[in-house]
Amino acid sequence: MHYDPHEILDALKPYSNLKVLQVAQYPGNKFPVWMTEYETLANLIELYIIDCRKCTKIPPVNKLPSLQILYLKFFDNLSHLCNSGSTRGDIDGDSQKFFTSLNKLVLFEMPNLSSWCEVEVRNETSLVFPKLKKLEIINCPKLTAMPDVPKLKELSVKGNKTLSCIATRLSTLRVLSLEKHGGDTESTNEILSFQSWVSLDRLELSGYNSIVPIGTNEGEEPRVTPTKCHSLQLKSSNFLFSLDVVPNSLLWLWKCFMFVKFLSIHKCDNFIYWPQKELTSLNYLTYISVLSCLNFLGSQQESPYERSITETLLPKLKSMMFSHCPNMVEIPKCSASIQTLEIIGCEKLQCLPEWLGSMVALKDLEIGGCKNMHSLPSSIGGLTSLEKLNISNCPNLGNLPAGMEGLKALELLQIIECPNLKVLPEGLLQQLKNLDELWIERCPHLEWKFRIHCKYRSLTSKIPIAWRRSSGFDLAY
Repeated sequence: MHYDPHEILDALKPYSNLKVLQVAQYPGNKFPVWMTEYETLANLIELYIIDCRKCTKIPPVNKLPSLQILYLKFFDNLSHLCNSGSTRGDIDGDSQKFFTSLNKLVLFEMPNLSSWCEVEVRNETSLVFPKLKKLEIINCPKLTAMPDVPKLKELSVKGNKTLSCIATRLSTLRVLSLEKHGGDTESTNEILSFQSWVSLDRLELSGYNSIVPIGTNEGEEPRVTPTKCHSLQLKSSNFLFSLDVVPNSLLWLWKCFMFVKFLSIHKCDNFIYWPQKELTSLNYLTYISVLSCLNFLGSQQESPYERSITETLLPKLKSMMFSHCPNMVEIPKCSASIQTLEIIGCEKLQCLPEWLGSMVALKDLEIGGCKNMHSLPSSIGGLTSLEKLNISNCPNLGNLPAGMEGLKALELLQIIECPNLKVLPEGLLQQLKNLDELWIERCPHLEWKFRIHCKYRSLTSKIPIAWRRSSGFDLAY
């Protein structure tokens, strides 16, 4: 049966008080008349138009007085956002105001979008989006200018080098996310305007291997004011871990982020050793995560100077995570202030260091997916503040150390998929009666102990939440 998609959408004309409209996978090449009528959409607050690949124009939505969210995705043939006849905004001096109520704008996968307006204006920066607070521009490579966005707080740009450079100069931003296109393999320095980031709180960079601040002359160390950024997330960005520079020559760059509290290092291939000296710049750091860094080995041999600063390194650090770093063989020395330590999917790691027992503030320790882990340190009994101990998927873990009676604060013990673990040490057995939760799963030797051994059963009879097996056979009382 033949049908005309334009006629069908035209027949779906809504009532005039419509607040939210979504049009998806429309196969026509133009939108129906009612989508261009001011009276029909005058009260519209949210508009989502997705996967309308044949359309060359969108409705004149820039004139809608109540529109707060505009989401446009998958327009192969759209070349401009505002059409002729709809580009006359509110005139204010030399500026034209568009989308007078718009708070959020998303432009996603528009390979031919090249301008904001169909008719030429003297300067696209004279176009003003007066209330726009959040803007996402994802894979729109031909767009080369930005309108004036005086209230913008969050900006995300992916796959557009020109806009990325412009973005770093915006002084109102609190959140900035920049991602180079996956096919962009250029190794040239990316110029970033550190001085503009007076309000920036979170910075996310993906694919940046070398950056320099604006105004830097070749061969001289840049002079920059540290950004007040509190969160730094790096993905496939090696500019802090370059292998081709003189040692210590990147210290200035680390100092730019001296106020960072949250640091995420994700898929950074040049991140090989723990940057002991560089981390001395991050005295406010409270959380650090290292995710899927395939070449990360851990700590390298320390110099006498580095050993002397270890005790005072990262004095405010509370949480560390190492996840899916398959070549890590050693845990970097932690700050004594740390409260949470997670080690997940680090297959070459065979044991934890003895200094772990000196982490007296540690409350939560999780070890999972460490296939070659064969033992825990004998000093673990020194973790007098430990409340949660979670050990999972460690098939070569054959025993737990003596001395675990020191775990006086332990509330939760979880042991899952450790088939070679046959007994619990006497010290740990003494603490079972004080637990709030105990979980033993897919550990056949331990499960058997708890079923038939009177001592094991009596020590766990008063635990509010007991254990279960993967087979569904409930061992709880």
